[in-house]
Amino acid sequence: MNGLGQVEARIAAPPARRALLPAWLRDWPALPALLWIVLWFGINTGPEVFRREPATLLGWLHTARALFPHAVLLGAALYLLTVPRRSPLDATPMTFRLWRLYAVVSLIGCMVASPMPWDAAYWIGCYFAAVTATIAWLRSGDPLKRAVQANHLSWIINTLFLLILVIIARQALFADTDSGYNAYGRMRSLAAAAEMPMSRSSGMARFAAVSGVVAFLFMLAGRGAARLFWAALFVASATLLYFMQSRGAMFAFPFALLCALWAYGKRGRLLIVLMVAGTVLALVADLVPASVGEYLTRGQGMRGIETLGGRTRYWERGLDLFWESPLWGFGPQADRYFDIGHIHNTYLYALLAAGFLGATAFAAGMVLLWLRIWRLTRSNIAARLGAQITFAQVAGILAFFTLRSISEVSGPLFCVDLVVMLPGIALVGVLSAAASAPPSVPPAATLDRRDV
Repeated sequence: MNGLGQVEARIAAPPARRALLPAWLRDWPALPALLWIVLWFGINTGPEVFRREPATLLGWLHTARALFPHAVLLGAALYLLTVPRRSPLDATPMTFRLWRLYAVVSLIGCMVASPMPWDAAYWIGCYFAAVTATIAWLRSGDPLKRAVQANHLSWIINTLFLLILVIIARQALFADTDSGYNAYGRMRSLAAAAEMPMSRSSGMARFAAVSGVVAFLFMLAGRGAARLFWAALFVASATLLYFMQSRGAMFAFPFALLCALWAYGKRGRLLIVLMVAGTVLALVADLVPASVGEYLTRGQGMRGIETLGGRTRYWERGLDLFWESPLWGFGPQADRYFDIGHIHNTYLYALLAAGFLGATAFAAGMVLLWLRIWRLTRSNIAARLGAQITFAQVAGILAFFTLRSISEVSGPLFCVDLVVMLPGIALVGVLSAAASAPPSVPPAATLDRRDV
């Protein structure tokens, strides 16, 4: 075609429509992303809303939200049945399979031994919804790209939720106090917000820790204005976490940063050496005021640490109950339905929910997950596929929830912890599958800089 013909063709061609969404967002799978957002908005509710008559529009909204996870389960299941697998790489993590087995055993327990079987079955449906929605993400395209996108979306929603909670609780958070103990006690005064339970200090600290780990790695990898933005988010998250005085989160957060740096590679490991050396120097030189230790323990000293804030008495009552149904447990929320109170331990919760059989499957999934993370840190598959930053962020976040599992429930219950963990577990599964795939299976697509 000559020059005149090219000009005529450009004139005749219809004008290109300006995209409403940026390129990185347009590449997300529409239905899995929508299901994931709906799933997040089904958190912090439960079957108890069906037993009371909604008196306001907000009450009706919360009743509808209680149905969101089950709607997601139906939508994700239909998606998986009707949409063909887009990649020959089987990237469904073994941890997912083991945790689904845990959920099946807990279903048996709730039918056999739960005092509130329908309520317990509701939570099992929510659990399957979260796992199934994550698998739908992986099956909707290249597994590696989809796993990265699922993590990014969860981190965005997590940070938005944190911002909303800070705005709602701003008066309690930033009120003047003479006690020396900041938001921990005052958060208890916020019994409810928008007709639903308000997040406790440990819950707020969890949101802050996830955002902080993500921002920390982006800060290290970023440049110019982007690095300043991530540095500001990291400082804000770390400050809020410290302000919450949740001891479990304050100990788990530095551990998460160290694990993230280790997974980041040689540069991160050098930073670990510098951070540890600086901490030791500060302690030896007595540069840390004694008031910091009192603040971290909330004035309870070693007594509060030994009993984990009184949690050990719940553990004793939970172990007594476990022996009444040791094989398959009582189904989810057994600690609440038998008036023990919040059990505050992941593995005791799994024992009560699914007995020895289900808890073994759940714990095996956690052990297998960390074995795979360890192997990935010793290989270069994440860097070779362009997912080094995201892998390091995921390793840090999973480390946070693993240490948090000692004093909270992270993984065996449908809640924020699970919904943040699942995309990270999916990424570990994809990278492990890509590393061990036979030559006949093409590797996952290499990500470009915008993806990581």
